Amino acid sequence: MLHGSSTANYLGVDKGLELFRDICAGGHSPDVIAYNVMIKALCKARRATKAESLFNEMVSKGLKPSVATYNSMVDGWCKEGEIELAMSCMARMYEDEKDPDVVTYTSLIHGLCASGRPGEAISRWNEMKGRGCCPNVITFMALIKGLCKCGWTSKALVYFREMEEKDMEPDSGVYVFLVISFLLSGNISAGFVIFREMVCKGRFPVLVDRNYMVAVDAADKFAEDYRSSCYVTCQIKDRRLSIVDVVSRK
Repeated sequence: MLHGSSTANYLGVDKGLELFRDICAGGHSPDVIAYNVMIKALCKARRATKAESLFNEMVSKGLKPSVATYNSMVDGWCKEGEIELAMSCMARMYEDEKDPDVVTYTSLIHGLCASGRPGEAISRWNEMKGRGCCPNVITFMALIKGLCKCGWTSKALVYFREMEEKDMEPDSGVYVFLVISFLLSGNISAGFVIFREMVCKGRFPVLVDRNYMVAVDAADKFAEDYRSSCYVTCQIKDRRLSIVDVVSRK
């Protein structure tokens, strides 16, 4: 069942599809760009099956899908958890002599991790680099967060350090994912190292950040541990760490 903005998006895509069909019925022939707009919109609305129908229709009319077309389909299948279909789409991309780019690989890496296949995500990462396609900030963050979700925290930390070496700035979510992942594995010391870095670099989530309460919970745990309580208390006292929640729970 659809609610709120999801319903609006769904209806908006339907309206766009209706207009698209009206254009076709009026004797006009949409080009690749027009098809790309609709395919991307359908994939974002998690309607990859419908998007694939348009994809095949486009090909039947003699139009050549672009890298952007394939990227929308790969991302659409990944978001719906259809990883095998996403990889089949990528294989079709090679057959069509289109080279996957960083967007293609980022979607697939995220999808593989979300499906509990971190080893394959790393293989795709290595494949990407082997083909001379350099990961960007978004790719790094997708892999690090994905590995944390799969419990591969130590491996995620390796890519986090590589990201730092390349002078790429991770968002607060990456720090929070690493901290929580280490805490869940019982490695409080490693989690605290990342927590300190997050605070020192001013990456602690702000109040409106969706990761704020998760970060506060982590800070609470460090405040209760004798090895880290002094640091957390001092940071709050010196107003370097604005967390009233921790104080109120002590």
